[in-house]
Amino acid sequence: MKNTSASKTNALKSASSNGNRLFGFWRDLSLARKLLVAFSTLALLALVVGVVANLGLRGVQNSYESALAEGEAMELISLHMNADQLTARRHEKDFLARWTAEGYEAAYANYIVPHQASVEEIREHIEELSAFAPAVARDLSGSYSQAQYEADLKTLRENIDLYDQSFQKTVRLLEEKGFQDTGLEGEFRVAVHDIEERIYDREGLEPLVITMLQIRRREKDYLLRSDQEYIDNVHQLLAELKRQIASSDGLEPAEKTEMAALTDRYLVAFDALVEKEVETAAATQAFRDAAHNMEPLFEKLAAAGAELSTLNVATAKTNSSRTLLFSSITLAAALLVAVFLSVALSRQITSPVIRLTGAAHELEIGNYEARTEVTSGDELGTLGSAFNTMAGRLKEAFATISKRATELKSVAEIATKASQTTKALDMLQAVVEDTKSSYNLYHSHIYLLDEEKTKLVLTAGAGEPGRQMVNEKRTIALDHQRSLVARAARTNQGAISNDVAREPDFLPNPLLPDTKSEMAIPIAVGDEVLGVLDVQANLVNRFTDEDIAIITTLAQQVGTSLQNVRSYERADIALQEAQSLVDNAPEAIIIIDLESGLFVNPNENAVKLYGLPREDLVKAGPTQMSPPRQPDGRDSTEKAMEKIGEALQGGTPIFEWMHRNGQGEDFLCEIRLVRMPGAHPRVRASVTDITERKRNEDLTRQRAQQQEALNLITQKIQGAVTIESALQVTARELGRALGMKPTLVTLEPDSSNGERKSVS
Repeated sequence: MKNTSASKTNALKSASSNGNRLFGFWRDLSLARKLLVAFSTLALLALVVGVVANLGLRGVQNSYESALAEGEAMELISLHMNADQLTARRHEKDFLARWTAEGYEAAYANYIVPHQASVEEIREHIEELSAFAPAVARDLSGSYSQAQYEADLKTLRENIDLYDQSFQKTVRLLEEKGFQDTGLEGEFRVAVHDIEERIYDREGLEPLVITMLQIRRREKDYLLRSDQEYIDNVHQLLAELKRQIASSDGLEPAEKTEMAALTDRYLVAFDALVEKEVETAAATQAFRDAAHNMEPLFEKLAAAGAELSTLNVATAKTNSSRTLLFSSITLAAALLVAVFLSVALSRQITSPVIRLTGAAHELEIGNYEARTEVTSGDELGTLGSAFNTMAGRLKEAFATISKRATELKSVAEIATKASQTTKALDMLQAVVEDTKSSYNLYHSHIYLLDEEKTKLVLTAGAGEPGRQMVNEKRTIALDHQRSLVARAARTNQGAISNDVAREPDFLPNPLLPDTKSEMAIPIAVGDEVLGVLDVQANLVNRFTDEDIAIITTLAQQVGTSLQNVRSYERADIALQEAQSLVDNAPEAIIIIDLESGLFVNPNENAVKLYGLPREDLVKAGPTQMSPPRQPDGRDSTEKAMEKIGEALQGGTPIFEWMHRNGQGEDFLCEIRLVRMPGAHPRVRASVTDITERKRNEDLTRQRAQQQEALNLITQKIQGAVTIESALQVTARELGRALGMKPTLVTLEPDSSNGERKSVS
């Protein structure tokens, strides 16, 4: 008994040992071999199922061959033909929609070539359907005659030929028309550009620019709506443009000839483009009509095939049921084996994957200590080992990235503060202070290039040592060969010295005794170097190439901010100077805003001249501060717009104007208009009250006329031969000069005879 029991125990142990060896062998197999074993078994089972099914399907096939003969084939061909047409239409639409974006050559290869293949397949299907004419005559003669069938096929051939020819013509026309820089549209755009290049941004050619803008608008209206009215508008406006060119004072004779030729070339290009658009539209409509004509014929042929295929299939159904039974039994057995293999193999695959997924999830939520257990020597085991290695490296990389992210955040904060400052020195001082504290540096300061670009001047420094060095006005020559700062400025590249004590020419700064490493980064905008940001650390090997990239980003933004601040300071100075000129001008200066029609920025003389407070004067304009009509009888608004138009065209009109002050009193003044620079339409008016000057001129003119009359009378008196005739001349001429008739001149009694004489 003991021997028997021992034998059984040994047998169980032997079986268990063999099982463990088998399991270990399976566990250490590569994943590819495990899948090979599993799929080979499934393939064998599939082969068995296939043999059983094939034996039954042969009988089913024999039964269906007669039922699925001519009718089904005819229906399938019709359906394929319809599908080929849909494919051709899709390629057609894709080409028309995308050729301008993809380019003509690429779109032709992508859509026209497969489109042609689909059209050829339709032609082949039409020829295949011709063979079924006898079957249609035999079985469908009551509903569909052979003659009608053949006529429908002929109509299909004609329509597919018309469709193909019209579409190919459309493709060719589109190529000739072109797009952007090709074909007729390219020539058209060149013609447009040549005209605009010669008239835009030139003084005195504003009417030509306006007419050209109207032409471009009508041209775009036509391309959007294809209306003949816009073509006529373009022709009319081009004629107007040629007239304006011929009469323009801003063009030389040679330029006028050239501009007229360019206008003619534009008209030719536009008419050619319009003609090509019309041809393209006609061809497009032709192939679309042909495609629509084919669709009901496809449906008619498919319906005829379906009618032919309606046959008795009872025998086929019986054989099919028997085959289905045998195939089901075989398939059930195969499924049982497949389930067993799937469970065994899935455990081998899913268990490591589940462990790996769990570790990956831990890694995802930030647990960089997560690792997966490796229990096999296959590819999944190798993947687990690789994951563990990757997790360790990811932990190191995340620490580095966190450090860089913090540094980049500091760059953004420093740059933001710098961009909000309007004074250069304040901005630079804030940068060096923030850089030193944000990056935990020993020191930082900024050198700027002087105007001669020969030396670097210390402009801002962090802390008390920095301010002291700035006060000492320290400089570095740009051509200094041993200076780290000068090298960075000359090369426009960052430079590092990670152990300044090893530098043979390093001179320690008494104010910065603990400097161990230094980095100099150029402050530049593009290729223009404005200065250098120099940072220092009290540690050896403090700086890396990554630090150069970080601080370079900061230096570039500081350069942009510095350039902006300098521009702001220059603009502010210019604005103050301009306002000072206006405020201190001896005459009244006022700006007219042409969009609002109101006065802006009147100086003190203008306020006094119009007798209104400044806040009321800026609510008025030339129309409100003038009588309805001027002394010459012209409408004030009309005359004002004429003079302002002269100023906008570059002239400097000087003219007399009757103004009305805040008390309703009219006064005569002289106005000088000048167009102000900038896109916003404004003119500056210099206003001088000339009322007193005009009064003096009138008085002077009257005195001159009186003196002229006296001189004339004197000459006539001197021509008289007697006293009586002299008196008569005097009376007559004085009466005419004074506008008084009659005039009497009386003489005192002559001493010789005592008589008193009068002459009239």
